[in-house]
Amino acid sequence: MPKNLEIRAVGAAITAGNCVVVELQITAGQKAVSELLQNLLKTSLDHSVIEFVSSRASDEDLSPSHIRLFQEKSQNERQPASSKTLFPLSSTTRSVAIVDRTADLTSAAEAIATARFAYGGNSPYAPDLVLVNEFVKS
Repeated sequence: MPKNLEIRAVGAAITAGNCVVVELQITAGQKAVSELLQNLLKTSLDHSVIEFVSSRASDEDLSPSHIRLFQEKSQNERQPASSKTLFPLSSTTRSVAIVDRTADLTSAAEAIATARFAYGGNSPYAPDLVLVNEFVKS
């Protein structure tokens, strides 16, 4: 997974209050970058928030309510079957909107709709995924 997508997905998940397991497939050309990313995140975050693995964790190893994020490879490559929700990530950048429990819902909805539909829906800031805290009340 490109490092930008890793950092964005990890940041969004942690901001939403989740723990993260990152599968790093270290190739020769990316070894230094992968090790740097791993060291920076592990030293700057609580150890119970993030973990790095070299092979894919099974559904049994993760919490019952986990979500898997995958980078799309090609049409011929299949993602492993999982009983949980799968969110494929293409190699293009994705924008995530996060609505926390202290947000003004009307303002948040207006801002997200404006960002999504501005410039014919082609804005680089148009949210592709909206995450809402479960404690948000209408």
